[in-house]
Amino acid sequence: MKNEYSYTTIVNSHDTDIYGIVRPSCLLKYLQEAANYQIAYSHPSSEDLRAEGRHFVTSKLSLTVHEPLNAWDQIRVTTWACPSRGATFNRSSVIERDGQICATLASAWALLDATDNSIVRVSDVDFDFGVKAPVQPKLSLKVRIPREIPLYLIGEHTVGYADVDLNRHMNNTVYADVLYGHLKESDYADCRIAALSINYLHEAPFGSSFKIYSNSFAGLSYFRTVLADGNVGVEALFRFVPLRRYEE
Repeated sequence: MKNEYSYTTIVNSHDTDIYGIVRPSCLLKYLQEAANYQIAYSHPSSEDLRAEGRHFVTSKLSLTVHEPLNAWDQIRVTTWACPSRGATFNRSSVIERDGQICATLASAWALLDATDNSIVRVSDVDFDFGVKAPVQPKLSLKVRIPREIPLYLIGEHTVGYADVDLNRHMNNTVYADVLYGHLKESDYADCRIAALSINYLHEAPFGSSFKIYSNSFAGLSYFRTVLADGNVGVEALFRFVPLRRYEE
């Protein structure tokens, strides 16, 4: 029984930001693609799950960026399932460059059954890969926005074609860019994201809109999105650190 799945790739230059480092959303895509590969080649496979009307959705994730990646870096991405119970499937993933860990991801997932709108329990599905201990993220998987921190409206986003996946909801990796994109440049000038956590509470369907509330101080940015029906979509926390210049 193989516990891990790994693949190698080269960083796409279009995945970098104004400082030439890979955007957090793209790190999430690299990391989650490894999980997609593992499940695609497992039993039951992702195709088997779809045939049964089942699909995974993200509940929580916490990304830690230990070292920034740059265009054309050669990387190795590895993922594995972690001990899980109840209705939560836990998973960890890492990105390495030349043997050095550059990013880690701790994530929690739910397996939904569209035939009866139920949640599939871990004990009700038997994947043919094993489990390993999880990575330890810098930020907790559970986002807690202190009551004493006021959140202010900073923008609104309409879920469009480029945001959605096969489920016709905004893909979980897109939120990092959308939230980041509504910050003032002064909030992140000469900084990079060192860690982020996102809790996904209600999905945002194709064509829907949500308001974005935030507050930033001391290198931290808190976010909450609110859907048109008043439900909270996501809550998130980003931690920024000063950008190390290449000459340093």
